[in-house]
Amino acid sequence: MPCRVSLLVLLLAFVCLQVAWADEQAARVWTSRDGRFRTTATLLKIQQSSVILKQADGNQIEVSLDSLSPDDVQFIFKAKQSTSQTPPMGRINWGDQLDGAVDLIGALDLAKATIRGNPKQRPEGLTLPRGERTIVGIPAQSPPQYQLAMTIERQAGDEALFLGLMAGGKRVALGLDGYKRFSELSRIDGSIEVSKVTRYRGQRLRPGTTHDIVVTVHHHHIHVSIDGTTFLNWHGDTDRFQVVGSDWNNVPDDGFVLIGYGAQFLISRMELREITKSQIQPRKIDSQEVVSSVALIESGSSSGSGFMAARNLVVTNHHVIADAVVADLKVHFGDSDKAYPVASVVYSNPQRDLAILLVEADVLPLSLCYDNSATTGNEVKVYGNPSVGGGIILKNAVVGGKIGANVRIAGADYLQIDAKVNPGSSGGPILSSDRQVVAVTAMKANEDAEASIREGITTFSDKYKRDDSSKLQVGIAFGIPASDVTSAIDIVLKQSPEDAANVSAQHDLLIVFERLVALVGLRYIEALAMCGQHIKHQAFVVSSQGKAGGMCRMLSPGEDLKMQQAFKSGAAREIIAVLSENLDRDIQSLKNNRAISSRARSSLATLDRLIPELARFANQNHANYATFSQSMLQYEQQLERSLTAVAVEVGLKDE
Repeated sequence: MPCRVSLLVLLLAFVCLQVAWADEQAARVWTSRDGRFRTTATLLKIQQSSVILKQADGNQIEVSLDSLSPDDVQFIFKAKQSTSQTPPMGRINWGDQLDGAVDLIGALDLAKATIRGNPKQRPEGLTLPRGERTIVGIPAQSPPQYQLAMTIERQAGDEALFLGLMAGGKRVALGLDGYKRFSELSRIDGSIEVSKVTRYRGQRLRPGTTHDIVVTVHHHHIHVSIDGTTFLNWHGDTDRFQVVGSDWNNVPDDGFVLIGYGAQFLISRMELREITKSQIQPRKIDSQEVVSSVALIESGSSSGSGFMAARNLVVTNHHVIADAVVADLKVHFGDSDKAYPVASVVYSNPQRDLAILLVEADVLPLSLCYDNSATTGNEVKVYGNPSVGGGIILKNAVVGGKIGANVRIAGADYLQIDAKVNPGSSGGPILSSDRQVVAVTAMKANEDAEASIREGITTFSDKYKRDDSSKLQVGIAFGIPASDVTSAIDIVLKQSPEDAANVSAQHDLLIVFERLVALVGLRYIEALAMCGQHIKHQAFVVSSQGKAGGMCRMLSPGEDLKMQQAFKSGAAREIIAVLSENLDRDIQSLKNNRAISSRARSSLATLDRLIPELARFANQNHANYATFSQSMLQYEQQLERSLTAVAVEVGLKDE
């Protein structure tokens, strides 16, 4: 597929996607995810992947959504919800139809429900007291699929809260802030150690803070979010679960169970909604190896890697799909030769080099590391489909290594992996020994870092200045941390259908737009190169007299000679053929896409018309430089208007 067009980059790199924020909000303290950044500022604008903040001194700064703390992201979701008619942004959307809510706390007969301890039922809710183990059985017939929404406050103590659920007819225990501060589903296959695939390390229920917890149970799927942020997403066979311990011996066979282990909790809301219709259908899940969830992504003449990270959501690097429209993307999983079409691009972040594809495939997602707990020295495995040259791809290749360091490259955080990867591994998963995805292979970061390392080495050693630097093999790889992936998936799961359609439409629009601009540019250069010696001589005379103002710029003699050779030899026409491949199909698809504005469609039509018009113009005999220049300047103006219109459409420029 065609490479990125430098003309577009030069014209549009200085502008950014903006969504107007109607009313200036009150100043608040903003904190980065890692705690290293704090500022008091007012929220001015919400953008697709960042926000604009106004600090007390009037200075405006742009901050990535991925870098902000969960509290700040939740604030932004609520802020956007307050100015939008779309469904609440803070709630994960699985496309389920829900029945009416059943209030489990309000209907509770505590005298009958208490199994152990001395819980209290107060107007504000159910209290599990501090200092004693408390067990309460919540009588309810659990639907096969349901959503349980709870509001919980840790009022005192730091011990655990366990919630007994039903999934697939099996009792499942969800531990919150359990042993040594971790939360997880336990036990899986009878072993606490194996259940690390669902483990979140770090306290989730902070003292004195009210938290909204939503548990969604589908067939072979359990998802848990706190305050709109996912921290547990399990896919698998519920027969693998079992509860162990005397605390579970006397609990009901159905319904829900609350077990407090000495801390005081207030449960002010516990609402059950049956899922009456779901896109997630029951199926038999066999034990799958990691490679069965690793994807080979074909994008025209190139390929890369990815993996199933949530139901029907494939994560990859953005640059893997950056030059291919959705219709040209194909995905293979594991050893299967079956090619799955990509339904849409639902997340696109070129700055972080992440993309998420909607691919409807019966493939088990890999477990993600939601707590960003990967540390230096941890052993990892890098999965991918590297290219080794000659059109050969090694499918499902695995390379072992260790996390060498946390590094920052070009303003973004990465995990340095002491393992060697090849092109084609881009977008593949990097797994810990707990079988959690801790990072996504980022070959672009690898290339930038290796160039920096080579530059540093040549600074200290003249030897490498004499050697071919391409032979220097540093034996390292870089991975985008899983925290960036989990944040991106939550953004996707909170999208409205309209937002998701816009992301995919803008992806295709930008690619088609770039190809059209490149074709117009080539035909424009062809007109300059083939205009005739008399036109070039007149242009030289006008320029030497200092009268070239307001006239089109001609090619330099060296450029002119190269372009003439390119068009006469057919090399330029080969590039034109590649850029034109399936272009009519893609333009027609965009014209029929409701997510594309009429202004953008008109601009595409203008660019499409300019290509053959310039080609005819390039082969005409021109009378003089003045009339030739006038026509060329008119083409430039039409191109500039089209550039502006499409840039606004894809969010690269304001109105």
